Amino acid sequence: MLFQTNRLVLKQIDETTELAELLPIFNSNPDFIEASEPSTRKRLYALSDVQQYLWQESVRDNSYCLTIRSKETGQIIGTAALLDPNPNDQLAWIGLLLMDSQHQNQGFGAEAAIAIEQYFVSEGRGEARLSVLQSNLKAKRFWEKLGYSVITERPDNNQRLCWLMSKKL
Repeated sequence: MLFQTNRLVLKQIDETTELAELLPIFNSNPDFIEASEPSTRKRLYALSDVQQYLWQESVRDNSYCLTIRSKETGQIIGTAALLDPNPNDQLAWIGLLLMDSQHQNQGFGAEAAIAIEQYFVSEGRGEARLSVLQSNLKAKRFWEKLGYSVITERPDNNQRLCWLMSKKL
């Protein structure tokens, strides 16, 4: 799986991906890590945490993890996790979109999200869904700017309150 935008290359993570390149993406977002690991109060990941994240995503049916690289530099500036289709509802899901903090607020995240949506459309999907932790208002605003709306509230698998968001594609 490979797709490109004007500034980005999104590619499925495989055995050639250098996992150490992903570590700075996570560690540049300590608030995300803390919200994702509430029982540990962790704010930084070790390489083993990145490996665990990738393993958890890879054992799900129809799950794909992506690197998001700058075309200009070739550097990984983000990562994403997709679930397409979700075996529970047959809809396309964005499980994660995480950009290096140095590349936030420059349109890269929106560009990656739009590329993912275009991929979903090319696969015949008419709707995309995602879940946002209620403790992450910044992420909720980001997705709302891209046309997503809250359809319900519910706890995630770790009993953290989330907004379930959806967008017709």
